[in-house]
Formats: sequence, C-alpha cells, structure tokens
Amino acid sequence: MRFPALRRVAPVMLACAFLAACDTTPEEELPDPAVQVRATTSTYSCSQGRSFTVTFSDDEEASEATLVLDDLNILMEREKSATGVRYTLDDYTFWTNGETAMFEGTGGLALTACARISVSGGEAIVPIAPVAPVETAPATGGEAPASPPAPAPAPSPAPATP
Repeated sequence: MRFPALRRVAPVMLACAFLAACDTTPEEELPDPAVQVRATTSTYSCSQGRSFTVTFSDDEEASEATLVLDDLNILMEREKSATGVRYTLDDYTFWTNGETAMFEGTGGLALTACARISVSGGEAIVPIAPVAPVETAPATGGEAPASPPAPAPAPSPAPATP
C-alpha cells in the first residue's frame, strides 16, 4: 500500500462532495407567482418647467418607485415619512403627498411644486397563477358533444365455394 492515509481520507472527501452536491439552497429567490403586484404610473409637471414620470409598484413585501427624468432612471425604495410617501436611493429623494410632489438629486437638482397631471395603470404586473386553456362546449343548447360513431364491423368472410 503506497498511500495508507488516502484510504482513510478518501471516504470523508467523497461524503463532503456528495453533501455539497445535494445543497438545495436556491441561488436567488424567485418571485412567488401567487403574489399580485400592481403598478401605477403618474406623470408630474413642476414649476421649473420640467416633468417626470414615476411608476409605483406595491405588494405586501416591498414598495418601490421608478422615477424617469430625462436620461435618469432611478429605482427607489419606500421610506418612513411623517406625511405623504417618500422614496429614496442614495442622494435622490422623491416625495409625494396627494396630488403634489417634489424631487431632489445630486448636483443641486431640485424640482419643487410638482403637480400630478396624469395617472394610468393599476393593473397586475405579475399573474396570480398560470391559466390553463378551457375547452368550451358547442353552442347546441349546452349539451356535451356526441361520441364519435363506432367503427363499422369488419365484413365476415365469404363462405368457401366447393
């Protein structure tokens, strides 16, 4: 025997490799298709003559707003606010209360006295559950379709002639 220690270590190494291969921890959490997420998009016009859109997506686990202004596209998380609703990401803050809003960002960006001028959406953006196709009955008074006709019996062999 050339490597007696290998005989003792090999079973342990195989067991570790097997356990590592059996790891069922998902790489990333997949969204639950049973959770219904709704999205609403609002457009705001500000006193500085600029406008922007915000898409709000809300569910029981998270609340986010995606603000689009010129070439900015910012996904912000909802934060606690004494009044209204506030969303932040790093140096960006969007705050809304009823029909009014404001947006502040890096480089002295400040849009104040913004008024909501349109709102759309509210539809589900993640289906509640997959829908299977449904077969419909023919429009003959709601009766089920008739069974296909039975195949005709095979002809009996002709009698043998002497």
